[in-house]
Amino acid sequence: MHPYLFRIPLPWGGTATVASYGAMMMVGFLVCLYLLGRRGSAFRLSSEELFDIAIAALIGGVIGARLYYIIYAWDYFAANPAQVFRIDKGGLVFYGGVVGGTATVLLVTYLKELPLRRTADLFAGLLPLGHAFGRIGCFLNGCCYGKGTESWIGMRFPAESAAYRDMVRRGLLDSSAAMTPPLHPTQLYAAGYNLLIFAVLSWLMWNRHREGDVVWWYLALYGVARFLNEFLRNDQAPLAAGLTTAQLVCIALLLLGGTMLLKSWTREPDPLPDTTG
Repeated sequence: MHPYLFRIPLPWGGTATVASYGAMMMVGFLVCLYLLGRRGSAFRLSSEELFDIAIAALIGGVIGARLYYIIYAWDYFAANPAQVFRIDKGGLVFYGGVVGGTATVLLVTYLKELPLRRTADLFAGLLPLGHAFGRIGCFLNGCCYGKGTESWIGMRFPAESAAYRDMVRRGLLDSSAAMTPPLHPTQLYAAGYNLLIFAVLSWLMWNRHREGDVVWWYLALYGVARFLNEFLRNDQAPLAAGLTTAQLVCIALLLLGGTMLLKSWTREPDPLPDTTG
């Protein structure tokens, strides 16, 4: 677990740090950007226009993810306003990022007059891959940690990790401890199921019968996977009926995705663009 990949001494004193979380996010974005260009060309969409949408989605996603976290931890940021912009320490919530990123994708797609369902399918198909990189960043940072476990898969996080600091703050760990007790690496579980969803959606991209279905499959599959993984996480308290906020959102995602898929299956199949010429 390494919150910072490396530190660079500066000539005028001090050091510049490269946070693992931010670095993994950037790697994931660049990989997805490369695949977006490849897939966009195959489905007769301009790479330049898709790159513009991707940059806008990155900016909108980061803003949305940070705003969600600031609202969630408002008491802390009200007392420490200087920390609002310290995203190098983590503090980006996925659902906020999805809302912000989706809004910018829809807006720029509309402004550029691109086919909405086809464009949405391309971005939805790559989202779980980028998310997997982000969850690896969460693991390196120590945030989004799991409940205690005595099984062989349990992992301890050191004092500089977000998991350690949060457990001490919540009274779950004595500050004299050198490390956390063994915890479920829920960050790695999330990276794993996101990679699996990415594989399924990649197959669907080339075998779907109706444009837009990839988006609904993503919502349904992610909703189920995240809902189950939440039972092992220990960084959020239940909100209602023993379920966390994320689980309640997952139920909504599953219902929306499933309903839209059923509705889609009543439509005539949409022919895919000719990708051979």
